[in-house]
Amino acid sequence: MAVTAVLSLLAQPLTNSLTRIGESEADAYSLATVREPDALASALVKTAEYRYPRPTRLQEMLFYTHPSVENRVRAAMEWKAANQGAKPPAQ
Repeated sequence: MAVTAVLSLLAQPLTNSLTRIGESEADAYSLATVREPDALASALVKTAEYRYPRPTRLQEMLFYTHPSVENRVRAAMEWKAANQGAKPPAQ
């Protein structure tokens, strides 16, 4: 059991990274389909009370299963800047 516990502890940063990648892809999908970056950013800011929104890279890598609020809001605003005025894809 001790070996399993140690291996799980060592694997945690890898599993967290995989989950963060999936969450980033989910955010990108949301932006591409709903096209409401301000709404996404607003919802994300509300979650900041549950977890520190601006962790260091090391803290995020070791302990966070989702990208930080700061990074997710920044990505939404970058998407907005890149897609402002663009027509949504035809359904």
